Amino acid sequence: MSSPVTAVRAKAPLVGSTTSQGIVVVQIGPDREKHQVHKVLLMHHSEYFRKALVGSWKEATEQVVKLEDVESSTFRIFVHWIYTQELPRDQDGWADLSVVPPSNDYWMDYLMSELVKAYVFGDRFLAPEFCRAVNNASVKHTPLGSSFFDEDGCFSIDYAFKNIRPSSVLLQHLVDMYCTVWREDADVFDESAFDKLPNSFIRRVIQRLKNDDHRPKKKCCYLEHASEQEKENCLALHINYDKNVDIAYFQ
Repeated sequence: MSSPVTAVRAKAPLVGSTTSQGIVVVQIGPDREKHQVHKVLLMHHSEYFRKALVGSWKEATEQVVKLEDVESSTFRIFVHWIYTQELPRDQDGWADLSVVPPSNDYWMDYLMSELVKAYVFGDRFLAPEFCRAVNNASVKHTPLGSSFFDEDGCFSIDYAFKNIRPSSVLLQHLVDMYCTVWREDADVFDESAFDKLPNSFIRRVIQRLKNDDHRPKKKCCYLEHASEQEKENCLALHINYDKNVDIAYFQ
């Protein structure tokens, strides 16, 4: 799990410099699916690539990066974002990226699992602005009351809590989504599902349900803000994480 990164280059590279500084081949997955990506964009948006593609590293010499444990759909989301600086806004847009089925009433369930993996990718490869975009997309597409807590959903929760820094608001969003659905339809979950969920998640769920009657009435913000000033201008409550007890709360 990477440490949070707060500083990135503020201004994106100009189109002219993007096309004149070369292409990098990124091989994704065990089948080494090849993606040809402009080097300057990878380096601008990811500290990992910024370091890997210069100097005497093998990746810098060969201009080839192998990421065998990354899924193709995850990398497609990242590439789409570094070129457009936005993520799809609806089901059709996500389907065009082959991230969700084109015609499926439960497409948001698929999407949430993909967004969790995308956030982990951004955290791992030190791309904090990408993480922010992914987190905010998850808030937009899967608000409280959404349910993706089938077997795949349980896997996504486990994956998130094992790979994302505990102070991330995305983790609390998953907890509060779970608690909201549980309160509305308490018999939708098989008790055996708890065997598949991490202790840190269950601890937060218990804490949330125990204190539900005292939960702040003021709106809680699950967004990652672009700056401290933007956060201060937001009138909602924001997440705080107490590492001593591994609990997050809004204030």
